[in-house]
Amino acid sequence: MKLLAQKLFENRFVAIEASLLLSDVDLKLLNLYYSLAEAPAGVLLMSDETASVPGGYPVLILIAIALLVFLFIITRREHRPYHVEPEPEFKTGFDKFEQIVENHSDLVAVIDSNNCFLYVNEAYCDLFGKSPRQLIGTSFSLDETGTGTPATADILQELALPPHQVEFNQRAMTQKGWRWISWVFKSVSDAGNGTALIVGTGTDITERKMEQEALKASEESYRGLFNSVNEAIYIQTKDGTFLDVNDHACKMYGYSRLELIGRSPEILSAPGKNDLDSLRTIIEKAYKGEVQHLEWWGKRKNGEIFPKSITLNSGSYFGKAVVIAVARDVSDQKQYEESIRLSEYRLRTLADNIPNGDVYLFDRNLKFLIAAGTELKRLGFSSKQFEGKKLEDVLDAETTQALLPMYRTALLGEKVNSEYTFRDSIYQITVLPLYNKDGNIEFGMSLVQNVTRQKNYEQALRNSEERFQAFMQYLPGVAFMKDSQGRYMFANELLTRLFHKHKTDWLGKTDFQLYGSNTARQIVMNDRKVIDSGKGIHIIETIGEGEHATQWITAKFPIPDKHGNRVLVGGIAVDITDRIKVEQKLKISLKEKEVLLKEVYHRVKNNLQITSSLLELQSAHVRDEYDRELFRESQNRLSTMAMIHEQLYKTDNLSSINMQDYITSLVNGLLQSYDAGDVTTDIRVDDTMFTLDTAIPLGLIINEIVTNSLKYAFRKQVQRENRLTIRLNKRAENVMRLIVADNGPGLPSQDVIDSKKSLGMELIEALTSQLGGKLDIKSDGGAVFAITFPGSKA
Repeated sequence: MKLLAQKLFENRFVAIEASLLLSDVDLKLLNLYYSLAEAPAGVLLMSDETASVPGGYPVLILIAIALLVFLFIITRREHRPYHVEPEPEFKTGFDKFEQIVENHSDLVAVIDSNNCFLYVNEAYCDLFGKSPRQLIGTSFSLDETGTGTPATADILQELALPPHQVEFNQRAMTQKGWRWISWVFKSVSDAGNGTALIVGTGTDITERKMEQEALKASEESYRGLFNSVNEAIYIQTKDGTFLDVNDHACKMYGYSRLELIGRSPEILSAPGKNDLDSLRTIIEKAYKGEVQHLEWWGKRKNGEIFPKSITLNSGSYFGKAVVIAVARDVSDQKQYEESIRLSEYRLRTLADNIPNGDVYLFDRNLKFLIAAGTELKRLGFSSKQFEGKKLEDVLDAETTQALLPMYRTALLGEKVNSEYTFRDSIYQITVLPLYNKDGNIEFGMSLVQNVTRQKNYEQALRNSEERFQAFMQYLPGVAFMKDSQGRYMFANELLTRLFHKHKTDWLGKTDFQLYGSNTARQIVMNDRKVIDSGKGIHIIETIGEGEHATQWITAKFPIPDKHGNRVLVGGIAVDITDRIKVEQKLKISLKEKEVLLKEVYHRVKNNLQITSSLLELQSAHVRDEYDRELFRESQNRLSTMAMIHEQLYKTDNLSSINMQDYITSLVNGLLQSYDAGDVTTDIRVDDTMFTLDTAIPLGLIINEIVTNSLKYAFRKQVQRENRLTIRLNKRAENVMRLIVADNGPGLPSQDVIDSKKSLGMELIEALTSQLGGKLDIKSDGGAVFAITFPGSKA
């Protein structure tokens, strides 16, 4: 029996199974008990010795479970051949086993061949939140306990086969949430080799599972990180043997990982180009913690030789001291450095030629690599003040605080646009990430542009737009703009108010949608003239029809776009309906007054002619020749005035006289009066119109001078041509000059003229004074009268 107990400790289930197969059940139980009772007390009390035995701890539990269940079955049999009360010693041992099972932290469950619970310990009940009463007799199932758990039927099927034991992990929903439980199930056979019962012990391994997953993730992360490094990495022992290499090392040399592990560095060394003895010394120094750098010639699997740079340092590889070597292919380094220098030159050249702008290049540590531009110099900075330094090393705290978030955001891969005011200037700042050939962000670039002038222009434009809107709204006329399709794009307040339409009723509409067809056709035709000609027009347009029609004087003009294309039509219109009505009335009134004035001129002329005729009749009874001459002169004077009135009522112009026609008619009348057909006249008068106030005194002056010439200059018959010359010309702005001359014997001296002034001379001087003019008289191949006076044209 001691051997049976020993087997129980060596194997969790074999001893129990063997004892249960004995023919005498009670004898089996008692022998098992006594065998166990003889074991040291420390075993039952979970001594250190028991804990050190492989599988010892679960064995005690399984033994106790077997005894408990066996006793449960025996004591509840309906038909027993005999009944033996357990001895006190047996009951004491059984209580010890029961205490072990109930107080143990592991889970214990026993199910029968029908898959129903026979027993569960307190730990199982606590974990799943149910009492033994709720579980005993119910079916045990693993089908819905969690992902990765085998089905109950699969477990039972596997237990039926040797060795009748199954180990598996279950993910179950418990009072503590989802937990991982490691189960060991063992079937106990009955006399017929069928399954009598199934005993299971479970351990909560959630924390261990998490540790395993974390370790697995850590290993995966290590391998992922190890292989993601864009440089060749070798893990070497103290003597240089390769323990591990990353993917980039395999790619660099063309070998697989298995081909390199366990090999020495000689396999990767170019023959005859490296000092292998010194390499061993370098590896030893690196192993001791001294960082080593060296240039090396490598050899690829295909035999290609290339230069590389290697850094060696000490490290740890899964708890083992190793040398970690990092190698980089530098065959393209010179070309890369030249490319960098060229790019930097281009960038600086670009920056120095950006109007009012700067370019800043910074690394991932926010240190400036390049700082250049015209604005930098204008602000009094130099490139050296920025390059190699950070923002806070150069700029004030406020500016640094404003710019740093932009720089950091760019290094995260996002482009930033912002405005910032610095030293009374407004700057547009664009910060963007720069990627290397592998798609990783390597640098950031800040483009800075002084937009102060642009912002001022935009503000001025807004102010101008506001002024334009205010001007248009308060304009004492309607204002509008249309596109090339005739759709209204703008209508001021007055336009919407006069036509009782809201602004939204105008915008986007055409004239055909707003007016009748006749009105719209007229408006569109005028718009087309403006677009086609590219010139403004002034027209009168009729809006509406019949008694509701209104007249508008409209100025329309083209509005070009920035390319000079005529795309808009602008217009300003004023309602002149009332003014036209007033003008029509004034025209009627003026016509009536013109008829009346012509009648007055006609009557004045007739009266003057009647007076002249009376003088002529009276002169026929005058015997004295001198007196008769006086009557003639008076007649001529009256005819001079009558002639002006005759011209006025015969022309459409009732306020001014055409001097060319008037002077010609006046001189011809005087020649006829004195029967001086032999006198040649030379009359040259500018195309000038004078009012009555100027024409009448000027005509009387000419009458007196010409009469004097006809009476005295040509009375003696001599062998010469009698010539009379008259000029009326403009001398300066608003200055006229009248010259009347003959080619007679001339005038006496000025003293004689002054002493013997005639009525005609007095009239000439008086009328000259009335005109505000100046009279000059001289004898130069005849008598010459020159009068300069202000011109008062009609």
